[in-house]
Amino acid sequence: MIKSTVCYLIRDDKWLMLLRNKKQHDLNHGKWIGVGGKLKENETPYECMVREVIEETGYQVQSAQYCGVIYFHYNRHEDEVIYVYQTNDYT
Repeated sequence: MIKSTVCYLIRDDKWLMLLRNKKQHDLNHGKWIGVGGKLKENETPYECMVREVIEETGYQVQSAQYCGVIYFHYNRHEDEVIYVYQTNDYT
């Protein structure tokens, strides 16, 4: 099972979203998504979320709220679990 995170960065009622267009055969190609990515070995979901936000935006998360988990069961792809966070506390 793939384990990943997504974080929604919110400020002044505006949400930072990324347009996914780098990989042509990506399930999310052409879609607007939150910031996130796959967990590395021995990494917690929170650590992954903080790392991915830095890598993809340059922002440093000071604190974030855990919102829950989403399970995706695919017929043609490996199943995935996504840990969802949101924050307005980033610099």
